[in-house]
Amino acid sequence: AAMEILQRILLPEAADVSGLYLLTCGALRLRRDAQGSRLTLAPGQTVSADTYFNSYYQQHYTAHTAVRQASLHLSLSGDVEVALVRSRFNLGRQVVTTRRFAAARAEEPVVLDIPWAPDLPDGPDGPDGQDGRVFFELTAHGEAALHGGFVATQRPGRTVRLAVVVTNYRRDEFVIANIARLHADPLLAGSLDFYVIDNGGSLDPEAFGGAPVKLVRNPNTGGAGGFSRGMIEVLDGGQASHILVMDDDVIVTGETVLRTLAFLRQAGDKTAVAGSMLDMEKPHFLHEAGARWNFGADVDRPSPWRMMPLKHKLYLQHPGALDYLLFEEASDYGAFWFFAFPAAMPAAHGLCLPFFVLGDDIEFGLRYTRAFGGTIAALPGVSVRHVPFYSKINMLSVYFLHRNLAAISAVHDGFSGPAMAARLLRDAFKHLCAFNYTQMHWQVAGVNDFLRGPDNLAQTDVSALRARDEAFAKKWDIAPRPVVADTAARPFDTEPSAGFARGLLRALTLGGHLVPAALLDAKPSLYVTHRVGQWRANFGHTRSHCLNREVHSCQELPMRRLLGLTLFARALVCAWRLALGFWKIRRVWRERAGEMASAASWRSLLGLEKD
Repeated sequence: AAMEILQRILLPEAADVSGLYLLTCGALRLRRDAQGSRLTLAPGQTVSADTYFNSYYQQHYTAHTAVRQASLHLSLSGDVEVALVRSRFNLGRQVVTTRRFAAARAEEPVVLDIPWAPDLPDGPDGPDGQDGRVFFELTAHGEAALHGGFVATQRPGRTVRLAVVVTNYRRDEFVIANIARLHADPLLAGSLDFYVIDNGGSLDPEAFGGAPVKLVRNPNTGGAGGFSRGMIEVLDGGQASHILVMDDDVIVTGETVLRTLAFLRQAGDKTAVAGSMLDMEKPHFLHEAGARWNFGADVDRPSPWRMMPLKHKLYLQHPGALDYLLFEEASDYGAFWFFAFPAAMPAAHGLCLPFFVLGDDIEFGLRYTRAFGGTIAALPGVSVRHVPFYSKINMLSVYFLHRNLAAISAVHDGFSGPAMAARLLRDAFKHLCAFNYTQMHWQVAGVNDFLRGPDNLAQTDVSALRARDEAFAKKWDIAPRPVVADTAARPFDTEPSAGFARGLLRALTLGGHLVPAALLDAKPSLYVTHRVGQWRANFGHTRSHCLNREVHSCQELPMRRLLGLTLFARALVCAWRLALGFWKIRRVWRERAGEMASAASWRSLLGLEKD
């Protein structure tokens, strides 16, 4: 039977990320010449593929596909011993097999069978409980080299044609490079169709060389509009079985798409693949491998305006982290930086809601898992490098986040109006205590626009929002001021006081805004951004030094009494309207959601001719 390649063995692309590919004591000796790439081993040297990109996660295949048997094919030269090792979550490691090849030749790959886990001692859930991940280790008994390899199965897969949809807004270099990389991969030939939706009008059709790209000019309707337009183009074409949506600020490799294709060929009709996000600035760290909706690190129960990235900040160069990836948690949605799903989903249940940006992937994913009945696999090794969110700080994101996530809760969840209002006030109070007034302003603005209903959702005017942002900052003169923190002061990471009496006093004085200035400390408080509980640090101070390690900055935020009290009063009014009117506006959103996500609605919005 013909082999189906599931994944290739990857050699390191750069020294600083070599630990994601192969491990050894000392340096990895990588050679690239006219004969190709190879890793040379000195006598006695051991190289291990106990890594993120070169482990074969058999457990995920067992959970989502009918693949049981697989084989490892290695192209080796010289005298080398190969050990096949299995690692299982909570059950440690076991050497599956060891073989020595005294005169291996690169043109004659060696083959080692990867047995199914029932051949091993039972896992916690019985003999089928945990297949774990499998990797190889090479030990050279003389001069040797690894030239490449792959993991394959003889189980035939179904035909999958993948439509790659990229929404671009003036990030041409990323898009052109990604398309060229995928088009040049010989194992992807004949399986991909490319659709680039150009929201910024900046791409030249000639920029893609010989790649078969359908370049579509589109009005700037944000990511939601770009991806919806792409889905319309794909469904009109009628050739693709699956759709892959990708952001325009990621780096994607042919191997990531190959593994996605191989997985979808073996998986069921309602299986999707969510690509993990690696931080482009810190590629050793995993930002997200799937996500949950209505959960957060700062809440102890399902709660509105919360989403939780799974496997967040996992350091991928440690074997324990790789074993943690075996602990597969159910995902509610897959982020649109890389999400591959059956084309039958939008054909039956609609495209994106016209959110412009932020939340369109969450809402689409909730429809995918709930209405369509699909499952989402975050397959380790399927990942993109994404421009980190901390480098794209923008207060308009706060507006979109609160408007759109409130709409998602209205459409999909069962929260009451008082529960929504209570969460809004808790968040507003935290921002008040942190002197983060701009965040409060846009938080309330987003919720107020949600309460106006869905009628104006599709007419989002980003230029008008930016003008509002500039006017707000100018009126209150609240631009943060860069500072150098006092190194003699307490450490930034000191945990803020959080006792009952102090908490009550903080609440009664609205974070100190009602305390006379003479009773407040003129020395700045110190707190760190993106840390649960740090918002409490400012109580009793008139200003704070806010440290953001990710963007290498420290800024001073002063207490502004009138502004803070004004904004909290607005938050109170907004929360009151939300508590009383949520049940009614929720019904409107639910009645309109299906129509707004329909292809017909998007065709009208985008000015396309109706069939």
